[in-house]
Amino acid sequence: MAQFLNQEPNPQEKDSAKGATLKPAPASVDWNDAGDDGLNALQRSSILAQAKTPATSAGESFAAGVGNSIIAAAIRKASSPTFVPEQGFDAKKQLSTDSRAKLYTPNQEEIDYLHGAVSLDDYNYRIQAMLEQRDRDRQMSDNTVAGFAGALAGDAPFILAPMSAAG
Repeated sequence: MAQFLNQEPNPQEKDSAKGATLKPAPASVDWNDAGDDGLNALQRSSILAQAKTPATSAGESFAAGVGNSIIAAAIRKASSPTFVPEQGFDAKKQLSTDSRAKLYTPNQEEIDYLHGAVSLDDYNYRIQAMLEQRDRDRQMSDNTVAGFAGALAGDAPFILAPMSAAG
């Protein structure tokens, strides 16, 4: 019985009662030629872009950590431009119709930040700031030790001030 089940098919045998012969197996497809007709193209292009992006160095992670420190955040907030409120501008409506927001998929904290925009220029500024923060977070997490050391170095004045005051 086992020999009967493991027999190789004979290409000369008929496939059905109608007399059609078995068709040969299709030629194999090269991996690079395979496609999904545009499905998941955005994810695939994102993965390819990440693969081509050079690895983050420890220095870049350190600098990103400094950029994520409390002092750097305070400097960014103090130096950010002040926008004049636009009459009739609705940040929630803008966010719901913005195609970039669908692409960036902001989290709840970022959505709350974008909802605080008072004009279209402010909204665009906040989108750019959100992307810069994401980039700093990514660079900091690429080399965790260097990124954390940068965050400590950026906040060193707050860490060392109580010790220096004590003498």
